[in-house]
Amino acid sequence: FYTPQEIKRGYILGHTRQGDKAEFPLVTISIAVVTNMCHTLESHIQVGEIAAELKEYAKSIEGSVYVVDQRRASEKDSAEIVDK
Repeated sequence: FYTPQEIKRGYILGHTRQGDKAEFPLVTISIAVVTNMCHTLESHIQVGEIAAELKEYAKSIEGSVYVVDQRRASEKDSAEIVDK
């Protein structure tokens, strides 16, 4: 949906609600994938907590990305970046 010039520039030109010219960043998406492949999930609350951690991590990476939780029960500090 972007022109080659917009992609190269890294933003689009537009107008704010007040009518002022502005630069807007290109849209990106951050996806967090939670599975029960590496540990047992006890509740939907636990799934939500893990998803929130992974989403925060994914959003710290520039561009569109998805991360998959591959941490074991004893590992709370690693996730794999699957695609960027």
